[in-house]
Amino acid sequence: MQATKRHSRREMAMKGNIRTAQDSGFLGNTAITYSSDLVSALLGFVSVVLIARTIGPAGYGVFAISIAVMGIAYELSDFGLDPGTVKFAAPLYLKDGPRYRRVVLASLRIRFLVSTAVLIAGASLSWAISDALTDDGQGTIAVALAFVGAFTTSLFAHTRAVLQCEKMFRTLAVVRVGTTGGTTVILIALILIGILTPPTAILGYAATPLASFAMFQLLRRDQREDRTDVREDAESLLRFSRWMFAITILSVVFLRLDVIFLGAFWTEAEVGVYSVALTLVFPVTQLANSIVTVLMPDISAITTKSALYSQMRKVSKVTLAMAAILLAFAATALPDELIPLVFGDDFSESAEPFKILCITASAMLIAKPFYLAAYPIDKPKILFHGDFVKLVLHTSAYAILVPTLGVMGAAWGSAAAMGFGSAISVALVFAAVQKSPDVFPPTTR
Repeated sequence: MQATKRHSRREMAMKGNIRTAQDSGFLGNTAITYSSDLVSALLGFVSVVLIARTIGPAGYGVFAISIAVMGIAYELSDFGLDPGTVKFAAPLYLKDGPRYRRVVLASLRIRFLVSTAVLIAGASLSWAISDALTDDGQGTIAVALAFVGAFTTSLFAHTRAVLQCEKMFRTLAVVRVGTTGGTTVILIALILIGILTPPTAILGYAATPLASFAMFQLLRRDQREDRTDVREDAESLLRFSRWMFAITILSVVFLRLDVIFLGAFWTEAEVGVYSVALTLVFPVTQLANSIVTVLMPDISAITTKSALYSQMRKVSKVTLAMAAILLAFAATALPDELIPLVFGDDFSESAEPFKILCITASAMLIAKPFYLAAYPIDKPKILFHGDFVKLVLHTSAYAILVPTLGVMGAAWGSAAAMGFGSAISVALVFAAVQKSPDVFPPTTR
């Protein structure tokens, strides 16, 4: 009886939260989400500056390689469940509460099993990975801890996906800022006591996502008490996520292939210089992620072609304006003056690759929200084809340019491959939408 009352109160809270989210609208929710992302990016930027200035280019190179490994391992651990959970569970949120909870629980169980497998496999290979990419003695420990960070980040992603499904964007904003802020506090503490190294920095990045996930689970006792059989829902979720996982495999390769190529052909110092440039364009790419975060639950439930086109036109006005502002800033001399001032003279060479990477960020900003058009027509396979094209373009560009041009080769390769690849992906998605009926057929939603 008590469990039933808790669920009833929760359903009322769900409805109230949905009304609030809908009243806020696309722009309001995007503003909330991006504001938190900006604060998180600022805190992350502070963390990166502290690390870079404390351990220098070579040490930062080891840290950057470990972060790249963490990113790849996280995407493998996610197993396509992050977008899959939102696509599959969000439309059930108010329509079928018990089934919604089963889908969320199934997603968590699958995520935990896959993340554990990636952690075990990655930790056992950490020496070989470090030996191939770094010459630093701390590299093996840092890489091993990167797999721990991927495990904890994957659990935190479950928290993010659930809040996204329920359109609790304000809560999501607080959680994101709190998690990033916790990492910054840990790093400052490590500096003050004089033990900040690449391994301890990675450990700081691994600790706060786990703390956030644990607190979230403690606060959601009603779902933890649900012991129903979730095998049927797990099978449905996996059937949808199989293409998302295939996309993930391709994405994790080409998104960090630049750092991997630099680590293999050049020294840790070059990796550090390039990674600072990547860090500077991160807030722009995060804007694209914020827009996707807000749009995904609504677009997943769209049932007509006209509604989809209307939503995409609205988004394009925002993304095109932001891309124009970014490119205009990159064309000025400000990056040449600001980067040495903030990071130190050792990173003055990061200005030129930053300007080129602004082209990459602009392409992602414009194209990424449009990929969501594949969700309501239930065509994730189209996204796989687009990412395969990107993988070929990135691999070819880096293989040709990085061995001879180093940092600049990685920047130009990224800009060219992402620009052409994004255009091809968007064309594929909208060709599929154009061929779809005016009213989309029902799917797993």
